[in-house]
Amino acid sequence: MAVEELKVTSSISPRKLFKRIPLTNQHKAFLIAQVLCFVLCIITVSLSGASLSIVRSDSIIKVFSVLYREGNIEEMSPLAISHLLILIGGTFTILFTIIGFIAAVKNLGTLLEIYIIAVNILFLIQSSSIVLSSNFYVQIGKELGESMKIHINDYYKNEAHLINGKLNFLNDHIAMAWDIAQFHFNCCGVRKSHIDFSTSPQSFKSALWNHSSIDPGVKFQINFPPSCCKSLSGTTYPFNKDSTSLGMIVAGNWKQCLVEGDPVYTHTTSCFEKIRDRIRKYSQYALGSATFNSAAHIISIITGLRLIRIVPN
Repeated sequence: MAVEELKVTSSISPRKLFKRIPLTNQHKAFLIAQVLCFVLCIITVSLSGASLSIVRSDSIIKVFSVLYREGNIEEMSPLAISHLLILIGGTFTILFTIIGFIAAVKNLGTLLEIYIIAVNILFLIQSSSIVLSSNFYVQIGKELGESMKIHINDYYKNEAHLINGKLNFLNDHIAMAWDIAQFHFNCCGVRKSHIDFSTSPQSFKSALWNHSSIDPGVKFQINFPPSCCKSLSGTTYPFNKDSTSLGMIVAGNWKQCLVEGDPVYTHTTSCFEKIRDRIRKYSQYALGSATFNSAAHIISIITGLRLIRIVPN
């Protein structure tokens, strides 16, 4: 008898076992949507996690994302919040795609209803990220120039940082952001190139640099920051973003750069476009990630609603 039962059991093909859970076209469409959503969210969560880390640690983005004087660079900017929403929403989406997959395969109508409600909430989170990142993208283009002029007024404003040939940031994030930007982008100033530093009565030359000097016994008022100067090697001060050495190996007389702003020895390209493009790049990452996630959520919701009509509660 046992042998006969074994024969009957062994005669059942894997296809018949699989048919115990009938997969309709609605099931297949929903499961494909879950796989798509899962893979897409893995990619966007990874991208937004890396972007959020850069946005929160990069001095240029942190400082110049603050568009108003009363803003706090340590607070999360709309750009950082956008990436955070994508990170949170994407992580929960990955979890709920697994739940949705189980609900579809097992024909669990109640679980599928919970899934659809959750995905609607996650869709709203991604939509919020789209609104934040798109508004910030536009705002940066309109207001960054004025913001940079405000920040330029605070460039080395509080302390005399030039001490014994060394540049001491003293936790001056604004000065650090300007120096790193001008060093890496080979630029100087805001919209009107390096002239911005010498024409504004509240700009760089009003800082306390005139209390210090590079050469002992020499007193002068510096009109341009060392990070605007070109060097013999084709690089500028500082030689790396963490350097505190002035490294003034300038072609010719250093006064031609620091005091006179001679274009031969001073970078004349405006920093505005390069800083704007750097910030906008991460705005585009957030906008793109949130848009793709939202599209995947819409597909999941539509296929889920079609499926729930034929799945028993």
